Amino acid sequence: MGVKIQGNKIYLPKLGWMRFHKSRPISGIFTIKACAVRRRQNGWYVSIRIEDKSIPDYTTKPLSRNCGHIDKSNRDGEKFICTECGYHEHADIGAAKTIRDRALNLVRGDSAKPGVSA
Repeated sequence: MGVKIQGNKIYLPKLGWMRFHKSRPISGIFTIKACAVRRRQNGWYVSIRIEDKSIPDYTTKPLSRNCGHIDKSNRDGEKFICTECGYHEHADIGAAKTIRDRALNLVRGDSAKPGVSA
């Protein structure tokens, strides 16, 4: 992209080095994805869009919600049919339910399990 940040200066390819105020620190694990320069009534502003490469991409695999069997052949377009147990549902709805369940497990932790007091 060509954008560089050093201390309180930013390098923009068409404008060169400029001073700027960082509202929050940008560490080395972030990758700068885009920059936008805007003029407002009280001055010029630079917005920086960054990406954190340390966070893995979470994708769903063709996982049977019934038996837990993972196989690419479980999914055929919009259909999900488990090759082990025969469980079937709309693939996108099943994936959304899996993502929901994973998020609830992260948020709730052990507090949602019976017999566990917080």
